[in-house]
Amino acid sequence: MAFLDNMVFGTLGRGAVELDMLDADYVPTESEVASAIIVIGTTTNQTATRSLVLPNVPRLVDAYAKFVQNDNGAGFAVLVIDEAGGSSVSIADTKGAWVWVTTTGVRRMTADV
Repeated sequence: MAFLDNMVFGTLGRGAVELDMLDADYVPTESEVASAIIVIGTTTNQTATRSLVLPNVPRLVDAYAKFVQNDNGAGFAVLVIDEAGGSSVSIADTKGAWVWVTTTGVRRMTADV
């Protein structure tokens, strides 16, 4: 239950986490997903579009929101998907967007900013 509290209800107090996707698709840890903002960092440059795989919606809620910022700087997008492989959202390099994760996939809440 603590994971559910951190991931969904405690997100606004958790700040941001920067991820190094190591030029591969990436599944964040529980503590990384618990942050309200996920920043794709510049430690390893991407050589192609990569997927950020977010966990499915917890059973006690319908959906959750995350802000994903793609700061890789290599010119490639990040594809945000849920682990069930439903719909996805592509976020351009140097841009960010709010996404809504549901049991059927990921939906864009805002345009890239």
